[in-house]
Amino acid sequence: MKPISSNFATELKAAGLLGLPFTWSPQGELELSALTPVQRDAVLAVVAAHDPLIGVKNDRCAAVNAKRDALQLSGFPFSGKWIDSHGNAVLRINVAVQAAIAAKVAGVPFAVSWTCADNSEMPLNADAMLAMNAALAAHGAAIHNAARGHKQAIGALTTAEAVQAYNIEAGWPV
Repeated sequence: MKPISSNFATELKAAGLLGLPFTWSPQGELELSALTPVQRDAVLAVVAAHDPLIGVKNDRCAAVNAKRDALQLSGFPFSGKWIDSHGNAVLRINVAVQAAIAAKVAGVPFAVSWTCADNSEMPLNADAMLAMNAALAAHGAAIHNAARGHKQAIGALTTAEAVQAYNIEAGWPV
């Protein structure tokens, strides 16, 4: 029996076969006795067409996505400090950027004391606030590009062993 990977259920669902009563024996053989001959042939066709490498690649790419998402929420460097980038922090950055833009348009000074991830304070004027926003965007883009590179590399691999051995921890921005 060839290996079955995580995409097998999706393939069964696409064929309208998900939920049919079949199992695998301890020896790895399909037990299809509860199926009609038409159902049995349909399940066997899905098994024959199943490519476990696709599931292994999908699982590895999901691990890349999880790493990407964690990094995007773990902060970014700006002016020698680490700045929070979780959802509420990004919202605060965006609000402060809007206020900085409004102050620049009105020709009035803008100043804020920004609390960094280490709880230190960083004084920012309007230009510095806009630069922080640009740093956030650049860091997010670098993370996205690293994830895309990992997924492209995984897509080019030709064996499940190579996919599982692929190092997704390297090549991310700091």
